[in-house]
Amino acid sequence: MHCTVDFPAIWINADRFETALRASCGPHDPNTHEVTFYFPVGCKIMVDGAIRLLSLANQLVASTRRVHMNFE
Repeated sequence: MHCTVDFPAIWINADRFETALRASCGPHDPNTHEVTFYFPVGCKIMVDGAIRLLSLANQLVASTRRVHMNFE
């Protein structure tokens, strides 16, 4: 299964990052094999959100999931 995490076109802090994760299909779901993080125009990531993003991406790659980051 392919999971997409869509971020809004605003500043993304840790709370908004977690909100986007909860709204997604779940990148940690055992049936998920590929995860795409989608950043629209106007989406800006604050340091606390970026740290969580990189940490999650590394965890997903380490668990053999493919990770894509789509920046518009």
